[in-house]
Amino acid sequence: MALPNNDIGDEAREVLSTQAHIWNHTFNFISSMSLKCAIQLRIPDIIHSHGRAMTLSDLVNVLSINKSRGQDSIYRLMRILIHAGFFIEEEEGYLLTPSSRLLLKDEPNNLSMIPFIQMILDPIMMDPWHYLSQCIQNGGPSPFATHGKHIFEYAEKEPKFNRLFNEAMAGDARLVMSVLIQNGKGVFEGLKSLVDVAGGTGTVAKAIAEAFPQINCTVLDLPHVIEGLEGSKNLSYVGGDMFNSIPSADAVVLKSVLLDWEDEDCIKILKKCKEAIPNKENGGKVIIIDMVPIDHNVEKEDNDRKTYETQLFYDMLMMVAVSGKQKREQEWAKLFYDADFIVTTLHISNKNLTKMALPNNIGYETNEVLAAQAHMANHVLNYINSMSLKCAIQLGIPDIIHNHDPIRFSECSPYQQIERSRLYLSSHVYYNSRWLLYSRRRRLFTYSNFVSPP
Repeated sequence: MALPNNDIGDEAREVLSTQAHIWNHTFNFISSMSLKCAIQLRIPDIIHSHGRAMTLSDLVNVLSINKSRGQDSIYRLMRILIHAGFFIEEEEGYLLTPSSRLLLKDEPNNLSMIPFIQMILDPIMMDPWHYLSQCIQNGGPSPFATHGKHIFEYAEKEPKFNRLFNEAMAGDARLVMSVLIQNGKGVFEGLKSLVDVAGGTGTVAKAIAEAFPQINCTVLDLPHVIEGLEGSKNLSYVGGDMFNSIPSADAVVLKSVLLDWEDEDCIKILKKCKEAIPNKENGGKVIIIDMVPIDHNVEKEDNDRKTYETQLFYDMLMMVAVSGKQKREQEWAKLFYDADFIVTTLHISNKNLTKMALPNNIGYETNEVLAAQAHMANHVLNYINSMSLKCAIQLGIPDIIHNHDPIRFSECSPYQQIERSRLYLSSHVYYNSRWLLYSRRRRLFTYSNFVSPP
């Protein structure tokens, strides 16, 4: 695209720029898959074990690859990962960055993101994206159901995926809890018992039990999730279904649970939580650890725009994997109201891990780790750019808007052959469109042509 300004006109220059923008989004999946390849080849661990900058030839010699063609392939792989900020290249060779340190198998602080990346980029999680437009058109469940089961049912029947899923959730929880325990101790004051609902292998409950030995912590999850896990003095595991009952306690914790479910199911879960705890006067608490999206109408600085992009990634991921979604502040308030909670003040903490808006007393090292995690998550989920663009083309969204400009969300759906028997489908179209509207440099569409779903 580097053509002399005098050789082409403004219109041609705009077309070339637009084409480059489309290509960049189409090829975003390469960022995700290159990162996966580096992990599979154990490149971060090899460079770390080398103890100093590692030359390309030294790296190739250590790697278990075909040596005759390996050097060129590794050079090109490292080049794109250096561009993405995962490695540094100096005269002496390659070095790790804070982000690639989270790719070490034995990360010193037990904060490795390898399980998260392996799970997210596993073919089991990637394949459903190819059916997104079909699911929107047909009115079926989430695209993951093309595997024949809901994701949690699939995990129950497939031990390998169950292990991947549980390890990924545990890795995310370790970082979140390291921040929460350090800066949110007041939340747990006065509690004698607590239930971590859908707590997986117990990472959240373990952190609380260790930090607050006076609190008896219980992990509730499906039997296949907690099978073989052993508790401790103030930690126990209970197999069960949160939709049926939740053990009684002073408080319940819901970490990254409600974003997995449609609103109707969220209300059922919250009502079960309410049954399990004392009333407000007796200290009952529901502690929710989750992400609240930034208002897309607010003008954003660079960091906020990156945060918003990451939140959109997660929102689309929830739509495809579990039919869930990121919930805005007013949606949280409505959920609590519909679940019969009396909410006098809805407090949304600004300690959003992807936003890095953290107290000054957290310290440089923790802030660096959080920034590295956000950077990593953004690149791992970059493939969502590519798949969302594919979905929009399959649904014919660009042509529909072109033939009816400007167009509101409510006018867009009838043009598509979409089964409207389930209300959440309207949200599916909205959230998919919302993602396509966003771009840091140029916009594929403009926000002014869409409105929030009814």
